Amino acid sequence: MKLRRGRWLGHVLRMNTARHPYTALRWIPPGKRRRGRRRDPWGWRIEADILEMGKTWSEMRNMGQDRESWSRLIGALCSINEEDKYAT
Repeated sequence: MKLRRGRWLGHVLRMNTARHPYTALRWIPPGKRRRGRRRDPWGWRIEADILEMGKTWSEMRNMGQDRESWSRLIGALCSINEEDKYAT
């Protein structure tokens, strides 16, 4: 999932800032949720991934503009050990 979120984030960061996916990335829904539901927008999961990488939003925006560096970053973040790849 982290790999897919990373690829999608790179795609969205290269978009024009007026596009809906770009604005939805940082949007927090107003109001309250029903009892028992967490108020956990999807963007918060992205922010947690960014913090895990030790980066800031501005660094990620700059890196997202260059497809090759973004691909290397996401590939390194989500690399799978060969031993874990075939474990059942």
